[in-house]
Amino acid sequence: MLAILYIFFCIFTGALLIWCVIPSIQTAAGTDIRGRETGLPWWSVTLPAAYITGSVAVGWAVYVFSYLRMHFHPETEHPLIFGNSFAFLFFFLTDVILFILIRKRGRLSFPSYDPLKKHLTVCILWGGLAGFLLFFFYRTFHIADDELKVGLSVFSDFATHIGMERSFSLGNNFPTAYSHYAGSDIRYHFMYQFMMGNLEFLGLRIDHAFNLPSFLGMMSLCMLLYVYACKLSGKRSVGVPAVVFLLFRSSPSFFKWLAGLKPGENFLEILKDRREFWSYTDKENWGLWNLKVYMNQRHLAMAMAFVLVLLILWTPCIKSLKGRYDRKTALCMALFSGIMLGAMSFWNGAMVIGALAILFVLALFSDNKPAFLLLAACAVLISVFTSRFFINGSAVSPSFHYGFLAENATVFGTADYMLKLSGLLPILVAVCFVIYGYHERVLILAFSAPLILAFTLSLTVDITVGHKYVMLTLNLFGIFAAMLLHAMWKQKTAVRVSAVILALILTATGLMETRILYNLDKGSLDFENDDPLVRWIEDNSDSKDLWLTAPCSLDRPVLAGAMLYYGWPYYAWSAGYDTGYRENICREIYSTTDPARREELLAAEGIRFIIVDKEARDYYDVFEAGIAGAYTAVYTEGDGEERLTVYERGQRY
Repeated sequence: MLAILYIFFCIFTGALLIWCVIPSIQTAAGTDIRGRETGLPWWSVTLPAAYITGSVAVGWAVYVFSYLRMHFHPETEHPLIFGNSFAFLFFFLTDVILFILIRKRGRLSFPSYDPLKKHLTVCILWGGLAGFLLFFFYRTFHIADDELKVGLSVFSDFATHIGMERSFSLGNNFPTAYSHYAGSDIRYHFMYQFMMGNLEFLGLRIDHAFNLPSFLGMMSLCMLLYVYACKLSGKRSVGVPAVVFLLFRSSPSFFKWLAGLKPGENFLEILKDRREFWSYTDKENWGLWNLKVYMNQRHLAMAMAFVLVLLILWTPCIKSLKGRYDRKTALCMALFSGIMLGAMSFWNGAMVIGALAILFVLALFSDNKPAFLLLAACAVLISVFTSRFFINGSAVSPSFHYGFLAENATVFGTADYMLKLSGLLPILVAVCFVIYGYHERVLILAFSAPLILAFTLSLTVDITVGHKYVMLTLNLFGIFAAMLLHAMWKQKTAVRVSAVILALILTATGLMETRILYNLDKGSLDFENDDPLVRWIEDNSDSKDLWLTAPCSLDRPVLAGAMLYYGWPYYAWSAGYDTGYRENICREIYSTTDPARREELLAAEGIRFIIVDKEARDYYDVFEAGIAGAYTAVYTEGDGEERLTVYERGQRY
């Protein structure tokens, strides 16, 4: 299948790129930051780094070639055919050149024979993790009984994911607009959705197009976190708990809930069917901090994994580690890191900012400062360029906001919030800061940078999006918690028991929330695979057509890739759009009794199709007789209150 070949082509291309530019990455897994042997297989860094690098590089090439095709030939129906063909040709020739250069320079230094039994434990670990992740990814989003089933844990964010993805796989969204606020620019980091849309266009069923790259991104994150934890500690056994702490968060919420049960209540029986996350801190019941966020925000894991690639490359520069690179190596690493980081801006912008914050602190305590400066300059320049290309105005609107989501925005209030949110984890990291050496303290300070950013600045109107910075910090803090528990395990029996108890306390809430996630997705929003409205929209409109609907989150027009003039307002509002303006326009168009005024508004906003259905009637005071008298009903289904009618203005604006 073309889509599977595309994924392998991305990995192969990414591998050649990193082997050519930073050949040392082939041996990065084999030694810790002090140069001692770890015994980890070479592919545990190379494969995830290659997947990320290749996906971003090839993905941008497909997008750019498709965009150019539409720019010069706007009548093109399927620009992705052109985009994929030319991207493949370009990178095929590039790969041939890179392969010749690599062979000529002798840069393929990894072992030609790497016996499986030597790494059997690691392979078993990754196999078990792969099964666990695949189960949850497909549980939240899959096709069964000829229906697309979107789990209740993910249907909110999937409205945006599916809308953008289908605008590419079924439409031709070039120049790209936001599917929930169409007709304007694109302020949403959409490239991951573009990749999923391209995979569906190349033949993957929609659930596979979503789940396979998400799975590979999450596996990349876990593998790189495992390797980085082993490199920092010099102990392979530290990597496992670091990954466990990523999957199952530290929080006192479960214990608070447990303490509040009435005498005689069986917590196992209650938990067996519980479908609500705990809410002891603001927005905690959204599932912002547990495994649900990776199921929901499919673009997060891959971007976070690239932050770990950067840390693996640049941590040796800390002065106490004496890992200064020579000028040529530092230049190549800086260019690769900066270009890739800048290119990630429209894959997940928050991780770009988080990575720059960490690298800024590392640079203060490191050699190769000019290389860090070059890295940052490349990343910022590319981010600014792409932002100005896609966005009318500023990509971010920074403002001072102390306290993040803490109810009491004081020093003690935010400290209390962090303890309520993450339990013992920050306390254990504070202990590590005291007992460990120079480079560990530098790393703790660097890892804290995204957390400080989240608690002092709001880069968008929606403060909640700062949770990604907090999660990045907490995931990296988990490495130090794992190091401390490992050190305790090496002590006498009483201390070992304490280590086990601490591990259980650190993971209890996350483990229980995984059960809640499982329960939550027993319910789903179900859509027919061959829905007549979806098929009609696909056959009779494209991504240049704007649709007037009631504010909908995940509905059939979204599944068809329809470009909504005013979709669910939270998505557009959190991205920085003026949702109040379009809210008033929609209300007036639906309710006005003046046909000239209605046509004036529709023409000014460029709207071609109007949907009148139960949701529109419930939300707006719809004057349907006026709409029906002025425009042609081109699609109708249902009766009475459930009747849905699509009206067309008759021409495209």
